[in-house]
Amino acid sequence: MKLRREIVIDIEEKLGIIKVLRKEVEILTSRLQPQDTGHLHTAINVINDRIDELLLKWLGHESKK
Repeated sequence: MKLRREIVIDIEEKLGIIKVLRKEVEILTSRLQPQDTGHLHTAINVINDRIDELLLKWLGHESKK
């Protein structure tokens, strides 16, 4: 059996995490160019997926993977 540890954080910290991630998406989006920025698109998608994952988890709708 695999033990899973989770850090308990309050709502203000959770909101802070989301704000930081959204700000990072904003910064990366501003750097997009018509060419040679596929890595930025990837990073933006990964961060947006993480935001969605956190929101679902915190709302009690964690998906089973």
